[in-house]
Amino acid sequence: MKKKYLAPILTVIMLVSIWMAFPAQAAAVSGNPDGGFGLGSAMLETGYYLSHSKAGILYEATTDTVIYAKNADMQLPPASMTKVMTAILVLEENPELEGELTVDERAVSSMYCSSMVPLKHLKAGEIISYKDCMRYLLVPSGNEAATAFAFEIGGDMNTFLDMMNEKARELGCENTNFKDPTGISANDHYTTPEDMVRMCRYAMSFDQFREAVSYPDGEVPASNVRDEGFTYETTNFVMFPDDRYESPYARYMTGIKTGWTPAAGYCFSGCMEKDGLVFYSVAMGGEELMYKDGQRIVQGDFLDTIELYTLTDGLRAEGPDTTPEDMAVTSILGAGTFHVKLPDGANILVQDGQTVTAEYDIPSTVFGPVSEGDTVGTVTLKAGDTEKTVDLVAASSRGISPLIIGGAAAIVATAAVIILKMSKRKNNV
Repeated sequence: MKKKYLAPILTVIMLVSIWMAFPAQAAAVSGNPDGGFGLGSAMLETGYYLSHSKAGILYEATTDTVIYAKNADMQLPPASMTKVMTAILVLEENPELEGELTVDERAVSSMYCSSMVPLKHLKAGEIISYKDCMRYLLVPSGNEAATAFAFEIGGDMNTFLDMMNEKARELGCENTNFKDPTGISANDHYTTPEDMVRMCRYAMSFDQFREAVSYPDGEVPASNVRDEGFTYETTNFVMFPDDRYESPYARYMTGIKTGWTPAAGYCFSGCMEKDGLVFYSVAMGGEELMYKDGQRIVQGDFLDTIELYTLTDGLRAEGPDTTPEDMAVTSILGAGTFHVKLPDGANILVQDGQTVTAEYDIPSTVFGPVSEGDTVGTVTLKAGDTEKTVDLVAASSRGISPLIIGGAAAIVATAAVIILKMSKRKNNV
């Protein structure tokens, strides 16, 4: 009899303890697996096409929307777009690009620098500031700047390449592999348009990177090994157009990087900021017309037909009581009900004439206590064929109800008394 009563009592105590220890879990909603640098699955149909490139993508970062994609997961050599990753590793080590470095002899004698223009290149033993070297790396695409950084940051080439590939994995670039810091290699040196966007987004988060790619030209100054400096110009004709690339959208361009090798063809990555939207474009494997496909994908006329639609708490889906402020959620162990709200980022890209609808998925009850900001449901926005799901979060906190705490305490106390009495009876036998 004693064991008969003891087992259920201990079970009750255990369950109450578990209930009190763990808050309720709200509706499960998948997050961004790439630490904020992933690509959304939404697709805005534009009818656009890259006619001279093997692959490309146009992505809008504010709404996490892939606007256009052609073979976006195709592995291709990126040519000098590789230098975006080289710059990332330098900036992680020295975000403000402070101080100077000395160009290692190995940097200029490597095979990656065999085609340097006479007199217009860095020299072994040359002392150059980090800022000047970064600008020379990104504006005219100096190969010896890339190798100089590789030896400065990595100590040796193999270590730096390991760092490049490790960082690629961290950014979610699962289809990327680097064999050199310049982009000259073609054998087993590849990335994809999707992965290139991930790298570009991260690179543009560094102020010094944004500044470096904003220049149309520059100069490597006189140094300890040269009496006079030399000037250079950008290779980004989409951002700084000549007659071939004139466009009303050029003034909105903010970067990023071009590239070309016989194996890679013409490659382009760009960033454009317009009307609160941030577009990243990549075109790879261009066969002709240089960077014309890169320009078309980011500066198409369709840009004038799309806008940012931001969902407000008052947007009502079909049917009664379907806005977040109308729907109360009850916490079973919590002290009453609470409401949900929209977090930042509840927006979607729409084209002219499209109607936005919202479908809410909010539970009527949750089991345990809830903290403000916990995910408690979702809202799915739809505009034409574009669809985007956004988390809904608790607008306030609800702790464990005092009645639950009191009841649990009473159960524990009663169980303790019963166990104590049973123990005394056993001792009296």
